[in-house]
Amino acid sequence: MEKIKQILHYGVFGFLTTVVDYAVFYLFLDVFGVPYGAANIVALVVSVAFAFVVNKQFVFASKNWSFGVLKKELPTFLSARAVSALMDVGGMWLLVDLLTVDPKLSKILVNILVIVSNYLFSKLFVFRKFGQ
Repeated sequence: MEKIKQILHYGVFGFLTTVVDYAVFYLFLDVFGVPYGAANIVALVVSVAFAFVVNKQFVFASKNWSFGVLKKELPTFLSARAVSALMDVGGMWLLVDLLTVDPKLSKILVNILVIVSNYLFSKLFVFRKFGQ
């Protein structure tokens, strides 16, 4: 039952992280007129910060915010997110530049792969109850 609850929480907060990512991307792309690559990077930075907090607190119930725990979780989380960011940027480049898919649709398609990867990274490597 706990695993199902965790997956449901990840789904909810993964959806919210995706909303943050897409909203920031859209804001910078369409409102501020920033090129899609730069808009994507800004969106990634904002959504990764949001994701760390909500995944730590609500999905994986890693409620210990001590320096000792954070120095283990945060670098691992950022490393995992760097891998998924490369998948995101690479996927956007592949879909937008090579296959000429609309950037907004591409962002949605790439996020599916990123969400699944991020759950696995967080579950297996990041929030493993360090010092809890």
